[in-house]
Amino acid sequence: MPELRMVDSDAPLVARRQRGMLARIIFFVPGFLYFLAVYAGVKYFVGDLNSVAIDLGGNWAISYVEMLFLFLFYIIFYELELVSETGVNNAAEVGGMQLATVVFIILFVVGVTGVTSWTTSLFGNTQFLLFTMISAGNTWRGFTINSRTAMRSVGVMPSHS
Repeated sequence: MPELRMVDSDAPLVARRQRGMLARIIFFVPGFLYFLAVYAGVKYFVGDLNSVAIDLGGNWAISYVEMLFLFLFYIIFYELELVSETGVNNAAEVGGMQLATVVFIILFVVGVTGVTSWTTSLFGNTQFLLFTMISAGNTWRGFTINSRTAMRSVGVMPSHS
């Protein structure tokens, strides 16, 4: 088994990202919580998410739920890009992603149990279950990517001597 050694051991292992005050507040809140606010607003104002949002004629129509899925995937790509930055401590971002997943799970359980009629209609449906599963998958991938970039930052490599 090859011996492991540290590369550039005098350098700091992980840097901290420097941001302004407003950027720290915006980045502190996970993207999935922004999505939750957009979802609740669209559901409140539209009602039926399966209704057509954009009709392009013929067989080309986009529903509100399809637009929400598209918005959600852009959020996923952005959050995974945040945690893939090498040499930066991304544990806070991944922890925020995990917090958002816990909020989604709690809201789904509250919606399914039928505490009130509005929570059931808002959170107790298949669409919100899929959003919750996507959030959980995003958190899992975020932890994986963060650990891989941290290992690359530390620079643990096999010794060839």
